[in-house]
Amino acid sequence: MVPTPSSMKELSLVHREDNPDFALRKVPGLVGLGHGPLSLVKQIGSSIDDKFAYCLPPYRNENNSVGQLKFGDDADFSGTEEVQETPMASDGGEGSFYVLILTNISVGNSRLNIQFAGAQTTALLGDARSIIIDSGTSLTFLAKDVYGQVANAVANVINR
Repeated sequence: MVPTPSSMKELSLVHREDNPDFALRKVPGLVGLGHGPLSLVKQIGSSIDDKFAYCLPPYRNENNSVGQLKFGDDADFSGTEEVQETPMASDGGEGSFYVLILTNISVGNSRLNIQFAGAQTTALLGDARSIIIDSGTSLTFLAKDVYGQVANAVANVINR
């Protein structure tokens, strides 16, 4: 179901030029998909059954394919060629995060069989494997014990 203009009378949008701090001047805008009250998803949530799907293009994108963003009943990529789904966990309303439960890490063709022991008490959802997905940052942060295992595996691949 696509929301109609009459069903979105209270939609809050910001004009790009009204925000002098908007750093992405080379693009026409930015779509907020977080859990906060001003995100597009939250504002139109009832008209899309609070569902959306974001499909990223392949990392090695020789075909120049594009990602897709779908809302409501259209938010389904099943049956689409070469799509791998990743279920998201709820952060319990504690923030505007999208959380995944990390089951393992691979470096090259080797699975590391990561042991997630140290972070249990401070982890989101009470699970030491929980990680936050943030498409707006370029950095990756890992718990010290997990970082050590990944760093050793990367060093082994480089030193071959």
